[in-house]
Amino acid sequence: MKIITYNHINKEPRITIGVNQCLKQLVNGDNPLYRGSHFSTKVESGISAIVTDNVYKEDAVVKYAAMDSEHIGIYFFYTDRHLDFRIDDSFHIDENQSYHTMLVDLGLPLSYRVAKQTAVFSVNISMEKQLLSAYFREILFPNLTMDAIQDTETKSLIYNNYISEQSLILLEEFRAIAKNHPFYELFLKGIVYALIKDFVINMQGQNYYIQNN
Repeated sequence: MKIITYNHINKEPRITIGVNQCLKQLVNGDNPLYRGSHFSTKVESGISAIVTDNVYKEDAVVKYAAMDSEHIGIYFFYTDRHLDFRIDDSFHIDENQSYHTMLVDLGLPLSYRVAKQTAVFSVNISMEKQLLSAYFREILFPNLTMDAIQDTETKSLIYNNYISEQSLILLEEFRAIAKNHPFYELFLKGIVYALIKDFVINMQGQNYYIQNN
């Protein structure tokens, strides 16, 4: 089974497909593994993002390389088949849903299994915890979700099997923009800030599953 790994090396997003590390910002592919694209960018100091829009031609594993736990990941997935999310192969979420939203401590080795012919569109945001805490202080009233994220003794995974209506509109509008558009990266940076804000607001509800490790 082929492996794709997303890294944030020296706070810069990097994509590893098999044994090859891609240093380019935009990677288009039509090969035996997938048809589609990966796009990575540094949004600002402490925030980076990777966008994927792929159809997989064979079963594959997509991994997010564990890094220091000073960073948090906010991930949005839209797929036509369910994804089997796992943490170090010891904990997994396997639900038949098309939408997935999660916040995960980047100290956790997260991965997911994707079946042949599955289409996956995702926006994966990495940011420093202190920046996310600033968003919390401005937008979110203290609750169990906030406590779970800021707990320095544990690493948290916060998961939901839907994407909010506002975030879904943002993602669908952004997906329609051509990758070669001269302002594609600028649009992505704007979408990242809007997604972070909407995610934090929606976490005030009681719809998220919280797992501490």
